[in-house]
Amino acid sequence: PPAPSEGGGVTPKHVSPSFGGGRGEAKQVKINKMEQTEKKQKYLESCGPLNFPIFFQPWWLDIVCQLGRWDVCLATDKAGNITGVLPYYLTSFLGFKAIRMPPFTPYLGVWLSYPKGPLRNVKKYSFENKVMGELIGQLPRVFWYHQIHPEQVGNWLPFFQNEFRQTTRYTYVFEEIKPVEIFDNVKSEVRTRLRKAQGLYKIEEGMPAQDFYAFYNAAMKRQGLSIKPRAAMFFALHAELSRRGLGEIYAAYHCDGMMAAALYLIWDRETVYYWLPVLEKAQGYKGAAQMLIYHAIQEAAKRKLKFNFEGSMLPHIEPVFRVFGAERRPIHQIYKAPNRLFYALLELLKR
Repeated sequence: PPAPSEGGGVTPKHVSPSFGGGRGEAKQVKINKMEQTEKKQKYLESCGPLNFPIFFQPWWLDIVCQLGRWDVCLATDKAGNITGVLPYYLTSFLGFKAIRMPPFTPYLGVWLSYPKGPLRNVKKYSFENKVMGELIGQLPRVFWYHQIHPEQVGNWLPFFQNEFRQTTRYTYVFEEIKPVEIFDNVKSEVRTRLRKAQGLYKIEEGMPAQDFYAFYNAAMKRQGLSIKPRAAMFFALHAELSRRGLGEIYAAYHCDGMMAAALYLIWDRETVYYWLPVLEKAQGYKGAAQMLIYHAIQEAAKRKLKFNFEGSMLPHIEPVFRVFGAERRPIHQIYKAPNRLFYALLELLKR
């Protein structure tokens, strides 16, 4: 979970133990089981027509939320059309009921369906505040809330008004990719590195999932981490992504025959995501990561989709993304705890 001291955080004067009923419009809404079942069914029926992101899809949530359960807050207009959704993963944290980010899921939170046609700012902001207020009011009572919302959510004011806290993170996004301009947009020294890398590496697609998993897990172990406990989850996601044609695994092989880097790229109807990258640092291969990123951007261009780097705040990774010339966009990491003592505990855990 995030610590309150991370950059961009805003600290309200008081944090209440439940959602809603703060300084904003949202109020805690009591929803019985039948109403919640109807909301979830409406969500299931709307996922196709409304183009929800891949991480919001029911099949994705069914796989990654196995240690708890997932549900959804849903707002509609007078005609019954969906105006906003907020799917969430209900699990536990330190033994208490919590809403947290599921594994393998970079974004999950508010998604808005704006009215068709041009919107003046005053109407747009009023729409966002109203819909997001309704969604917040439907959140269940939990001890801890933490979600990283997709970059579509530029406005977190309704959460602030309901006494949530926030940390700003960043990603890089190519909204419209013109193949002829991709190389020209890259920083000059990276263009030089890419030219050299073309003679050193060969990129192949269709890497077996077992090989990728072993390569990825080995890299995680070198960092003191491991995805081994979530192996079944990874392979379940891979099986579903393959069945739906929504992902591909690429590998960069050095001229010495060794694998230098690999990337699991996934996409939905609007965006290609730089999902699971891995680099073999031990051998000191240079340029392999940039080669794979450049290849991934080209794949997005072929599909006529946006490209999302999924961001990183780490000082040794963020510059690697920045030099490709995409637009930097803020992402809201929003969280809430019952009292200041809990935030102090998070600070201690971080240290």
